[in-house]
Amino acid sequence: MKKKFLFLVCLLLVPALFLMSACEFIFSDDFLFGDDKPQDDPADPPIIEEEEKIKVSAPYILSLGDFIIWEQCSNADEYLVYCDEELVMTTEDTRADVEDLSADHVYTVVARNIEHDVLSEESNEAVVSKNSNFTDSEILDLSGQNIGSIYTIRSSIRKVICKAETPQVYNTTFILDRRKNDIIFELENVTFQSKDEAVISTYDGTYSRARENWNLILNITGECSIQGIPQTEVPQKPANNSEKKGGNGLAGTNGIIAPTVVIRGDGYLDIIGGDGGQGGQGADSTFFAAKFYGDGGNGGDGGNGIQTQYFVLEMDSYGTTTVKAGNGGKKGSPGVNGSIITGPWSTSNYDDHYGLDGKNGVSIRGEIITLGGALYNE
Repeated sequence: MKKKFLFLVCLLLVPALFLMSACEFIFSDDFLFGDDKPQDDPADPPIIEEEEKIKVSAPYILSLGDFIIWEQCSNADEYLVYCDEELVMTTEDTRADVEDLSADHVYTVVARNIEHDVLSEESNEAVVSKNSNFTDSEILDLSGQNIGSIYTIRSSIRKVICKAETPQVYNTTFILDRRKNDIIFELENVTFQSKDEAVISTYDGTYSRARENWNLILNITGECSIQGIPQTEVPQKPANNSEKKGGNGLAGTNGIIAPTVVIRGDGYLDIIGGDGGQGGQGADSTFFAAKFYGDGGNGGDGGNGIQTQYFVLEMDSYGTTTVKAGNGGKKGSPGVNGSIITGPWSTSNYDDHYGLDGKNGVSIRGEIITLGGALYNE
C-alpha cells in the first residue's frame, strides 16, 4: 500500500516541477526580449553624494604699528590683503608690511583655498595709524618742561616728544586717555619714574586689544628708562592690645600698561617694575592685658615691567631693551607678645603669625614678538 502511495506522489510532483520551470523561462528577459534585452549603460556615472563644500575660516587681524598680523586660518593657502577696500597684495604669510604711513588706513584680509577657489568671510577692520605727517595739534612736546606728578595725554595727541642732551628725570605718571589710534613717544636721554600704579598706563589700567585696539610706540635714542620707584613706606602699626593685624605693604609700580607696546630706535631702554612694600607689624600685647598680639601684614607684590597683550621689539641692530620685574615686599612680623596672661599660650606658635612675602612681579606679561634689536628679559 505504501509503495502505491509513494508512486502516486512522484507522479504528481514531476509535472508540477516541470510546469514551474517552464513559467520561469517564459517570463525571463531572454524569452520576452531575445537580443533586445536591456543592458546597463556603461556611460552612466555611478551615483555619488555631493561632496560637502570646503569652508575657510575668516582671519582676525591686528595692527602692530607698521605691519598687520593674523593667525593661520583653517583650509587657507593664501591671503588677500585690502587697504581701504582695494586689493594691495596676496601672500602666503600671516603678516603684511604697510608701506604708506603718512595717513590712517583701514586694512582687511580674506583667506582663500586655492584648490577649491573658496574664500573666507572678510576679516575685522584694523586701523593702521600714520607715523608721519602730523599736524601741530597732534604733537605734544614736553622736552624740558615741569609737568607735575600726573599728566593725562588726550586722545587727539598722536606724538609725544621728550628729549634732552643730558639725562633728565620726570617724576610723572602718564595716563593715556581712551583712544582709537596709535601714540608715539620719541624719547632721548630721559627717565620716567613714578610710585603710582604704573609709569605709563591706559586711563583705567586695562590692556585688552579687544577693548583698546591701538599701539604704544616708543622710539628710543640715547639712554632712557621707565621705572617704578620702590615702595619704602611701611604701614602704621596698630594700637597696643587691639589684636589687629599689621597693614599690607603697597604694591610695586608697573612700568607700562598698554594693549600693545612697540619698541624702536637705536638707543638703550630700561623698563623696570617697582619693588613692593614691606608688610606692617601687628599690634603688641602689654603686660597685664588679656589680649593677644596681632598678626603681621603681607608684603606688597612686585610691579610688572610691562603688562600688555603684545610686546614687539623692532629696534635697529644696536638697540637694546632690558625689562625687569619688581621684587615682592617682605612679610610683616607679629606684634610683641608682652602679656603675662595670654603670652604663655601663644609663645609656641609665634612664628605662625608672620604675614606672607609679596609675590615677585613679571618682567613682560604678554606675547613677545622679536623682530630686531637685543632683548634682556629679567
